[in-house]
Amino acid sequence: MDLAHHYATSLRAAERRLDHLLHSQQRDPARRDYGGAAPTAQGYVEPSSSAESAAALLTLYLNRDASQCGSPVLLDSARLYLEHLLRVQHPDGTIDLSCTNFHCSST
Repeated sequence: MDLAHHYATSLRAAERRLDHLLHSQQRDPARRDYGGAAPTAQGYVEPSSSAESAAALLTLYLNRDASQCGSPVLLDSARLYLEHLLRVQHPDGTIDLSCTNFHCSST
């Protein structure tokens, strides 16, 4: 596979994920996970999913070949994902894998 084909395939894959990234975001400011991905079957949001989602949205926002390039909707959603990530981040910059909670001395 040449780079041009890989690029086009990657761009299409990112655009196919776009609706999911936008619609699975928690938009209720009263919720603790506001800005993160809406709770999955496990019942909680993994902080790493906010980082991955923001990266994907910003990639499409900045890519001139993306159908939504420059869309304020993408930028707003990425900002919310990043704000969620900052809220759950520890002072030392680390984030927990929610199912293990590394910073808790009782686990």
